[in-house]
Amino acid sequence: MSSCFYKASTKHRLSKGFTLIEVLVAVAIFGLIGIVSGQLLLRVLEAQQLGEARADKLADLQRALTLFERDVLQTADRPIRDEFGDPQPPLRLAFSGSLELTRHGWGNPLGWPRSELQRVGWELDGEGRLQRQFWNVLDRAQDSEPQVQTVLEEVRGFELQLLDANGGIWNAWPPDDVAAGLTPLQENGGEPGEEPPELVAMRVEIDLPPFGRIERLLPMPMPVPTLARGLPEDGTPDDGEGPGDAEPAPPDEGGEGTDGQ
Repeated sequence: MSSCFYKASTKHRLSKGFTLIEVLVAVAIFGLIGIVSGQLLLRVLEAQQLGEARADKLADLQRALTLFERDVLQTADRPIRDEFGDPQPPLRLAFSGSLELTRHGWGNPLGWPRSELQRVGWELDGEGRLQRQFWNVLDRAQDSEPQVQTVLEEVRGFELQLLDANGGIWNAWPPDDVAAGLTPLQENGGEPGEEPPELVAMRVEIDLPPFGRIERLLPMPMPVPTLARGLPEDGTPDDGEGPGDAEPAPPDEGGEGTDGQ
């Protein structure tokens, strides 16, 4: 009887364990769950990083557009002279898409003896970087070098167009700058030698992945009559009675037309 009890007890203890196959199946299931969980976590982290990168690029785009809009909305009727002494109009748009203009609102919290007007430029370089240039003076010397800010990278396209009051579209400005190869895209039947119409808006289009093409239409500051007339051949503003026709103040008078040199 004791022998039978011993056999029954031994059989009962053996029935409480796991077979090797059961252990292998359990390990395989846990391993599969771990792999799936790891893949899900990796996908979540990648999506988070992609979202953060996209948000950062969108913030950079918004800052660039805000800065560009400020420059355009504060366009000033102030011709300048370049480093070669040649007169340049208050606003110049080239077929290449580069823009150069004089703007108001250059802050001067330290009260330095300079103008509050500033000459700025925008262009897209060959490496896809949208750059903003600005000069410390208006009428430049031969050693006047611009300071360059890179406001956007990986830009695939940067296009600018000017719109006039008659619905004309201009890929370059001023239209009579023949030496620079600037001619209007559309003249709306204007007569030769006729004064161009007043500019009312600027269209800017930026092609930036992953957002694609972003377009903005910015109003030009009103009125801007001398922006349409450009700069006379002698390099000085007209002597008419218009608000923007007065000759810029000499440097020693400290007016807004000085360049701070």
